[in-house]
Amino acid sequence: MQFEKLARLMIERMRPPIRCWIVGVALVVFIQVFAASAARSVTDQVSKSLAADFVVNSKSSGLQIGLGIPSGVAELIQDVPGVDVVSALGFGSVGIKYPDGETATHFVTAIEPETMGEVLVPTMESGDVTDLTDDGAFVDRFVAKDHNLRRGDRIELTAPGGGTIDVVLQGISDDRNVLGLIAITRTTYKAISPEVVDVQVAGTVTPGA
Repeated sequence: MQFEKLARLMIERMRPPIRCWIVGVALVVFIQVFAASAARSVTDQVSKSLAADFVVNSKSSGLQIGLGIPSGVAELIQDVPGVDVVSALGFGSVGIKYPDGETATHFVTAIEPETMGEVLVPTMESGDVTDLTDDGAFVDRFVAKDHNLRRGDRIELTAPGGGTIDVVLQGISDDRNVLGLIAITRTTYKAISPEVVDVQVAGTVTPGA
């Protein structure tokens, strides 16, 4: 399947107002094709984590993160003929209260654990990405060490809008490039924040498409 065709079909399948907004107003996304030759040029860590055939990223400028990808884009891509699995990666900020009483504010990664393993293979120190449920969270191993956290501990998350939820620590991650300092499901993030902004949508193509 030609990826230029994939991009064209994505645009064609959008409703006209959305198509004009995305294309004309420059909330731009771009598709990166990771062929085998390209994978050899990236770091071992990133290539080890990548299993996708394509990735749609929000356009960034320098060190600044772009405006994000509308959450409906993942569904549009999933409907394109020839696309197999699609998994979106959201991004936001939460306040955290640890069992030791300390608090912090961290960026949180909102994932779809049931499909993430098809497109990205993050490194875990304890647990598996599929262990994550809507009442749980992963934290980075250094965060776990700093706060003496173990699987089964409870932490409290508070979104900027004030939504709060208690979650169970279900795994210790070791891949900040993919899971960040803390990861929860997209459903959980939506429960405490009015909108999930995606920064990446990764997917695979049906063999032979």
